[in-house]
Amino acid sequence: MDWKMLLIGLAMIAAGSLLAWRFRKSKYGSEPGPGCAMAFALLLLMTGVATLVVGLMFRVSA
Repeated sequence: MDWKMLLIGLAMIAAGSLLAWRFRKSKYGSEPGPGCAMAFALLLLMTGVATLVVGLMFRVSA
């Protein structure tokens, strides 16, 4: 793995964090849009963290 994977992971973490912060006080029960956006943001955030961890593990072991 190279630096591009780490950069993509950081970008996904930043985008997911910003979206999660934006929709943190939305009413999920009455409106479907903010709930879907929050679910997407959390998936993006978790995928970014996983990408960063895997990229760092492969970078350290190589």
